[in-house]
Amino acid sequence: GASYTIVNDLAIRSISINAGSSLRLNTHVLDVFSFQQSGIIDQQNGILILEGQPQHIQLNDSTFIAGQGTTFLGNGELWNMPGNQLVPSLNYHNLWIRTNKDFSVQLGDNGDFSCHNLAFYNPGENGGIAETAANIIVSGDISLCADSLPGTVFIINHNIHQTNGSSPFETGASDALIIRHASNVQRAITGSGARKFDGTVAYQSDQEQNIVKGDYRNLTIQGQGNRINSGKLIV
Repeated sequence: GASYTIVNDLAIRSISINAGSSLRLNTHVLDVFSFQQSGIIDQQNGILILEGQPQHIQLNDSTFIAGQGTTFLGNGELWNMPGNQLVPSLNYHNLWIRTNKDFSVQLGDNGDFSCHNLAFYNPGENGGIAETAANIIVSGDISLCADSLPGTVFIINHNIHQTNGSSPFETGASDALIIRHASNVQRAITGSGARKFDGTVAYQSDQEQNIVKGDYRNLTIQGQGNRINSGKLIV
């Protein structure tokens, strides 16, 4: 099959990579609304921006090469076609997610996945939602919106495990973290990274939950389940 390498930043409405063909980003930005991948996509050190709704995005785990690049689920960055988004269950390097008011982003589809760094931002009105549908392993940092931006609502239904003890999990003052993961032995966020929640955090469950140790600014407990605290909390 044919092999292509991008030599400049590129924005294009639709790309299909057929089986046996390959596309390499080098260090460039590829912004695409519809992306159908059967062949190889090698991000190298580039940025792949995927803006389409789930029916427009098809990624193939066996031929998706994250490299040292960034995968950006960025609905609304260029193409004015707002909608929900889906993060396929692949292995990413940097995973960035844009949230948009009145729409949601589902993290994971057919199994657990991993990434190095995980970041969210919501550039428009607050109210954009991201929600886990699988466990996530993160080897680097986790951050929601910067304080200068409207907030993201991040709903954690599963476990997020940080493998690097020096990596933080931080939220901005406008963010809302909703923890629905319920377990009497496992916290929703595990690993030894520092946690600093400047926004609101709500534990929502009628089942038993383990409280995540960290620095909270605004903590609420909702539902009838017991809460177990076995770590240091600063509120």
